[in-house]
Amino acid sequence: MLRRVNVRVLGPITPGTLEWNRMHHLNNSLPVGTPFVTKCGRTFCPILYQEMINAMADQRWLNAIQKGLRHDAEYQTMLKTRGGGGLAFDDLCKRLGHQAQDQEVFDELKLLLETDDKASLSMCAMLDSFEAIKEKRDHYKTEMVAEGRSHEAGPYGLAQKGQEPFGSSSRSPGF
Repeated sequence: MLRRVNVRVLGPITPGTLEWNRMHHLNNSLPVGTPFVTKCGRTFCPILYQEMINAMADQRWLNAIQKGLRHDAEYQTMLKTRGGGGLAFDDLCKRLGHQAQDQEVFDELKLLLETDDKASLSMCAMLDSFEAIKEKRDHYKTEMVAEGRSHEAGPYGLAQKGQEPFGSSSRSPGF
């Protein structure tokens, strides 16, 4: 259910600062954990995390999440005063290696999020940004269908003819 991540958010958010390392792939699709409260006080939801990992196969989602992080005041304050939590995630990825099993990855990630306040705030801020974008997209699509209009033409529709709608990638991520 969980993928190993390498999040590099070390300074002010500018294009290219948020990266997602897609080295670890899931061995199964079953959730390997339940939501829990992290060191920063926010809740980490493994199911939402799984959705975010899958969405990040699409660069548009990665850019949208990065843009959403600019509006998280607590996260921005942490970046300005203490830096981000990207190095902790990078160390976790290097320590676990490519062959780590899902449960091992989740156990290590959970331990990191329960003990490291910078890493937990970084991850939870990304999850919150992803969830807000997803809710906004779903609300928009619901409104369009209710009004009888095609939701394909709006801001969450097709970017260009022949492309898939934002957030609905049918191709599997290249992990």
